[in-house]
Amino acid sequence: MLRLPTVLDGDFISQTAANMGKTSIDDLPSILATVTNESTMFDTHLAFLRAGANMIRTNTYRTSVYNLNHFLGINVNNSASVITKAAMAARKAVLTHHSETSNDPTNQEVFHKTRPWIVGSCGPYGASLGDGTEYTGAYAKHLSLEDLIDWHEPRVRALLDAGVDMLSLGSVPCAKEAAAFVELMRNFPSTRVWISFYCYNDRILADGSNFRKIVKHCYNRLGDQMIAIGVSCVESSLVKPLFNIINREIFPRKIPLLVCPDKTTYRFKEDFTMETTGTTRSFFELPISDWLNDGAGIIGGCCGTLTDDIKYIRSEVDKYQDNVTIKQCPVNKNCSFNPSVDKAKL
Repeated sequence: MLRLPTVLDGDFISQTAANMGKTSIDDLPSILATVTNESTMFDTHLAFLRAGANMIRTNTYRTSVYNLNHFLGINVNNSASVITKAAMAARKAVLTHHSETSNDPTNQEVFHKTRPWIVGSCGPYGASLGDGTEYTGAYAKHLSLEDLIDWHEPRVRALLDAGVDMLSLGSVPCAKEAAAFVELMRNFPSTRVWISFYCYNDRILADGSNFRKIVKHCYNRLGDQMIAIGVSCVESSLVKPLFNIINREIFPRKIPLLVCPDKTTYRFKEDFTMETTGTTRSFFELPISDWLNDGAGIIGGCCGTLTDDIKYIRSEVDKYQDNVTIKQCPVNKNCSFNPSVDKAKL
């Protein structure tokens, strides 16, 4: 069972590059090639688990059965099995980490109660193109809701066939795609889902659609299937106002909020284009405790985040939990309060 708040992993590709002694892996064919290398995926997953993550995402954010065929020449029928094997690499890392850290690694009951959860990672349509449109959502103008449902379905089925614990749609920049993913997931009613949005400011998504409306729509359509909702790749100053909007739209039911800041050097301009600031964002100034107070149940990293960043998040989450325990358990009072138990259940 996963206990909240929980720490999500960071940027899989950036950490993979670091493991290989590279500064980055930028082109889409090279990124997709990592999905065919099980040992590389295993090493990156294990690095994030050792850094303190107790929820990891499969290396499938940019993959589809179509781009594996187009860029790597993998047969469409075989592409689904490649995605499934990516999920299995994550499971192997979880098993290895459990054997490293458990006093009784053969105890299956303990394993199922304490193991990190594996999220089948689904990125937006634009992330599979390699043309930057995952930051604008412009493709939604040319695709119908049904087109987007049909495009997402093969990857979803492959990940579910691999036995992932839940699915995520991460950093979605347009309302139409979020709505399409929600409709698709209603065909899999036993599957738990979280969604994070990529926002231009505290009112709209990257494509200009209304953030408040799409949050409410997704929440109402998915109901108990939705176990978290949040934002990713946004400026840290936007997290609190965006959280406030989510909390208002899902009232009175409370579900965990999710945030994945990044370390990139770009930002949106008023004309919906991006510019490079030249300054890498620091994780060591993030208001983690404030986000936790606002309802954050899952905190991880997006573009450019490495194991050191996840270690910092882990330390801040642990510090926060220790402080909550101290406040709830005064000195010389018998108290068994644990802030991570029953606060929310996934």
